[in-house]
Amino acid sequence: MKKGSIIYMTNYLNRKNKKILILGNAESMWVKEFIEFVLLGKTDQEIYVLAKNSGGEFAEFYKNNSVNLLQTDNPVKLIKNKKLTTVINILHEVRRIKKFDVIHIHYLPLNMMSFIYSKFVLKYGNTVITSFWGSDLLQNDKPNKWQKKCLEKSNYITISGSILKEELVKKYGNVFLDKLRVIKFGISVFPYIDKQKEKFDKKKLKKMLGVNEEKTLVAIGYNARESQQHLEVVEQLKSLPKQYKERISFIFQFGTGVSTQEYRDALKRVLDESGIEYVFTKGFLDKEQTAILRAAADIFVHAQKTDALSASVQEYLYAGAYVVNPVWIDYKELKEVGVQYIEYDSFDKLPHIIQDIVDEKMSNIGIHNTQILKNFASWDAQKRKWLELYN
Repeated sequence: MKKGSIIYMTNYLNRKNKKILILGNAESMWVKEFIEFVLLGKTDQEIYVLAKNSGGEFAEFYKNNSVNLLQTDNPVKLIKNKKLTTVINILHEVRRIKKFDVIHIHYLPLNMMSFIYSKFVLKYGNTVITSFWGSDLLQNDKPNKWQKKCLEKSNYITISGSILKEELVKKYGNVFLDKLRVIKFGISVFPYIDKQKEKFDKKKLKKMLGVNEEKTLVAIGYNARESQQHLEVVEQLKSLPKQYKERISFIFQFGTGVSTQEYRDALKRVLDESGIEYVFTKGFLDKEQTAILRAAADIFVHAQKTDALSASVQEYLYAGAYVVNPVWIDYKELKEVGVQYIEYDSFDKLPHIIQDIVDEKMSNIGIHNTQILKNFASWDAQKRKWLELYN
């Protein structure tokens, strides 16, 4: 085992400090933001998180905030298998530190790693928290035996909302309901949206995106994956009357997510046939660029097949866009707090909805969404709930 595998360790000998182990990828934006917005700020704690590549793009953040990185990719003598190397490194580090006040799993693996956690790692924690992110619960229709082992040894299980609760009960029955807590990850783009809207009007924001500032901007989907069903949306909207086609433009956020070249070619072909102006974003959008897109859009059309209350949808709602959402994705928790959006039950309803929005027939919808979401989905709103589990 390579020496110095814990990077940036501070106050290691101070046994009074609360020790927190994050079983999640230090290179994940969600892990980094959870640490940044929930855990930082206390001087009586030591934070440890699993890491490859010394924390990747967030290495400087972890260093500056004295977060200890447990390297899982250190070479192990005579071992060439990467997965086995990861396991050996994790077990070595956890056994060396010996005891944690809190062990928090971020994204519960669907593979053997959950068994490793349950059998050899979680016993070192006084409190164990397992947080489902969404796809780790939604991917498979059947219960996962490895995940179940971790859930059995968890003190708390967190989910983001009713969709995941229903899925958990469907897979495992009511056995874990007493451990269940509904707590969300906060949305860090909200303050960036506020900043952009304070500095620029919509015309300037549209110009920054390279779209026609005089036209109604319709964002379709929030990544390039085919499950966003951009093609089905455009196939319907190309039937809009000419006078409406001339008043709108499309924007597609294609810098993230994977789709086939065949799908992209088909989409561009239909777009060219439609006669509607369109642009595709390029590359990954940072928070400021994301905020510009959200604040510039007048309409966001969501057509994904499944979704567990994505941050992107909430960002468009927060920014003041008309969000057009399919009925097969029911955001009950948003409706319960008063968030308003427009629903459709089939793709052929979309042209009529877009026409009504352009004609300003829906101007009263969503006027309070910004304040509601600030109180519901910001990190400030969620931090207290998370910390209750840690105390």
